[in-house]
Amino acid sequence: MEYVYPEAIGLRGKKYYDFLEKLSTDQLYPINKEACLHSGIGDDHFMITEIGYSRKISQFKSILEWEIKNWDYQEEASLKDFGKPRFGKDYDLNRSLYGQWCRFVDSDDRLIYGFLYSLGSYLYYQAEDLMHTLTDELIPNTIDIDFAKDHKLEINVDAGGKEEELENLQHKIDDYLYTEFHNDISPLIQISGIIKIDKFEKPKDLESHLIFCSIEDLKGVSFKHFLKDITARQISSERLAGIINSMKLLVRDKFNSFTEE
Repeated sequence: MEYVYPEAIGLRGKKYYDFLEKLSTDQLYPINKEACLHSGIGDDHFMITEIGYSRKISQFKSILEWEIKNWDYQEEASLKDFGKPRFGKDYDLNRSLYGQWCRFVDSDDRLIYGFLYSLGSYLYYQAEDLMHTLTDELIPNTIDIDFAKDHKLEINVDAGGKEEELENLQHKIDDYLYTEFHNDISPLIQISGIIKIDKFEKPKDLESHLIFCSIEDLKGVSFKHFLKDITARQISSERLAGIINSMKLLVRDKFNSFTEE
């Protein structure tokens, strides 16, 4: 950090984070790249978010091994903080990897911001977006979110007098996505392979969305040889387009059933 921006020398705590918040994406790029080059592991200087336990990622043989540990940690944290686990079951691929962020440097010496998904979680986000779009079309609404003086979150909804109808519909949608949705899409996602979607719209804000379709794909990718292992298992994104179209038909039918009740 100080190597790239000498003016940050000596900054600590809030002053340090305030300095970072003022930097643009382009200004953050050399900082994040240097962090990858110095702290990342393996062929691609891979970095991933910390998850609250002491073992370093270099000690995990595969992403699957790391992700199961992450799953267990999140279950324990939920039990401790909320009195109940998130799912209360053994590791479930399609309820994990909801856009887990990572960073790495590719063979062209470019810093890439990566996001790891399971196929089930990726479809979940697509379904959630579609449900919100259909809801807004049926009941136009505006939502104002603000923090009160006591730091509590205030959410004010204006649905033209249909606030209660909107709330009931949203509850049905949330309950469905959290419970039945993954069972409904199960026949659609019985494939293997890794789908890589690159969003390289800006030269210093390069994103790769990496979608793992099976347990074996997670097991077959290591942090030390990340991109090499990804490439060996990569399949065409055209497969994903067909699956998304089928999922959207399913979700539209479910939404229509909610509005007909």
